[in-house]
Amino acid sequence: MIAIHKEWRKIADPDGTEGWMQANLMSSTRTAIVRGTTPIAILDRPSESGRLQWRAAPGVVGRLSQCGNGWCKMDIKGQAGFVRVDALWGVDADEALP
Repeated sequence: MIAIHKEWRKIADPDGTEGWMQANLMSSTRTAIVRGTTPIAILDRPSESGRLQWRAAPGVVGRLSQCGNGWCKMDIKGQAGFVRVDALWGVDADEALP
């Protein structure tokens, strides 16, 4: 979210297009989109030495349940694992989620 004005929220999409949307049309569930041109690794723990669970293709959307120290736990259709924040659009590199 970029700005707030009463019941309106200014948002941007991954391509940088900006626009205003009514807040009641937005979900409170935190999600992120896999960015890049190649599939990313989903690991069993927030570490480069984590075991590969599977890979997620660019454009895949997942629910975020926690983020910190450059990693986010992401749930994609019931499968959860850890992803580096820099591979995601929709979460800031220094953002922390419970």
